[in-house]
Amino acid sequence: MRAGTKEAGTARCLLVVPPVDLPTHPYPAVVQLATWLRRRGHAVEAVDANVRFFRWAIGAERLERGCGAARELLARLDAGDLSPDSETRPLLAEYRRSLGLRERFPGLFESLMDEGSPLPVPFRLDAVEAALNLAFAPTFPERVMTRVSLQYRGRADRFSSASLWEALESRSLLDEFYADLLPALPLDDFDFVGISVPFPQQFEPCLRLCRAIRRSHPRLPLYLGGPAVGIHLQLFPDERIFRLVDGMVVGDGEKPLEAMLAASRRGGVRPEEVPGMVWLDGGEIRRNPLPPPTPLSGVSAPDDVFSREGYLCAPGDPFHRLSLSRGCSWGRCAFCNTGGSGLFPSQKLPAEEAFRRVKELVARGERTFCFADDEADGAVLAELARRSLEEGIRFDWTVQTRFHPVMTLEWASLLRRAGCRKLFVGLETFDDRLLRLMGKPVNRRLVERSLTELAWAGLPVTVYMIVGLPTETEEEARDSFERLLARVRSGEVSGVHYNLFSVPPCAPVGRDPGRYGITSLRPPGGTDLAPMVEEFESSGMSRPAARSLQAEFEERLERELRTPRG
Repeated sequence: MRAGTKEAGTARCLLVVPPVDLPTHPYPAVVQLATWLRRRGHAVEAVDANVRFFRWAIGAERLERGCGAARELLARLDAGDLSPDSETRPLLAEYRRSLGLRERFPGLFESLMDEGSPLPVPFRLDAVEAALNLAFAPTFPERVMTRVSLQYRGRADRFSSASLWEALESRSLLDEFYADLLPALPLDDFDFVGISVPFPQQFEPCLRLCRAIRRSHPRLPLYLGGPAVGIHLQLFPDERIFRLVDGMVVGDGEKPLEAMLAASRRGGVRPEEVPGMVWLDGGEIRRNPLPPPTPLSGVSAPDDVFSREGYLCAPGDPFHRLSLSRGCSWGRCAFCNTGGSGLFPSQKLPAEEAFRRVKELVARGERTFCFADDEADGAVLAELARRSLEEGIRFDWTVQTRFHPVMTLEWASLLRRAGCRKLFVGLETFDDRLLRLMGKPVNRRLVERSLTELAWAGLPVTVYMIVGLPTETEEEARDSFERLLARVRSGEVSGVHYNLFSVPPCAPVGRDPGRYGITSLRPPGGTDLAPMVEEFESSGMSRPAARSLQAEFEERLERELRTPRG
């Protein structure tokens, strides 16, 4: 990041990616915002505090101290002086394994984030999780765990304002990191700082960062934004959060940030003039009208805001995220966020513009892309594939889409020839009754035909499954699983994420649960930040039965997917 000095009549902002998330690439929000603002002439810098935290935490000094703390905890456990619960018991077992690995392979953990590490990235990610947990041992039970993605677990219930505030009084490894990080940043050179928070797991790390900035630079305006802020954190019920931040931006950040930069040039941000701003006015929390969605046509291919160097990203792995569409053209599934700040009206790029952006990145040396769509349009994908073959533009790519009649053998073969390496598709269940109840625009016949066509084309597919849907019986869940397992064994499905159903607060099922057969919702006690609700009553299987099935299905699938095909 370049250092600089503020000049009269100019404005500069710093955008921050907070810990803790995967260190393989920067979350795309800050990259997109910085690109958009820079191309409109604004002075914007960005720092990825997340990847910096990983590199700092698994350095030799922190690991050595963490190993000592882990040994002390295990000695207490062996002596009967420590009584772990169901969540910390596996962590203690991981300490024991990790200590053995570090003794057997000295220097292995410290080199995990280096390009010269001999381990493939998937193994390095597992090892990074183990190394990070050793570093966290002095602040036990602070830790990370993998559940689909990397999840941070501190001392707070992330959906409870009281718990989050109370957790700030406890000691955290993150506080030590921020004490080292902030002096290295030229914070005096900026008019304000914006922190983008995509996931609720980042609330506690983010609030600790805000506190550290407040203490070191009490006059520096500080704002939060991002999907998790718009859906959850903006509901913080009292003024305490405004001791740490000057405001929270709900909705798309491009126009609010541009307004804030313009106001800074005139002397300072006036929160009442910023679209989507949540701010404190004389002790009263005010919420400004949301900004209009940023047209996807105005969001260009991402600039090189961050360098690939320093990330756990092997040569050939995707680094940039490029969106061909935004939102979902269907937008009626019961469990999707069709309310709150997380929904954007469905937009899609014309195929010609999509191809132009791909060509721009390929010309800059990128050869692998992860298209960051909620539901990529099949016709646009086909035209993109066709154009890339005609012009000889070679690149590898993955994309998320939905089951659709367009998924024919010809369509899938075209995508594969053009470099598509995997499709990610939401399936949820094979049961037609439940598909209708959840508002999915598919049926079992379409799903099974599509999987067969994709397999004949040699196009790998990863599907998302759900168990414990409202009114789902155990028999229906097992039938759906066995149908999926048969597709895994036949090679039609190459990967599965099996999730336990929870009720999202902004989804149709959260706003009108009775319509979907839910007779009562039981949010976790003490939560007030729109939590996902795992506990509810409906006909069908009980929640303990659903959790048991999820664990069973995951175990069986893991065993099946590890089995070599002969």
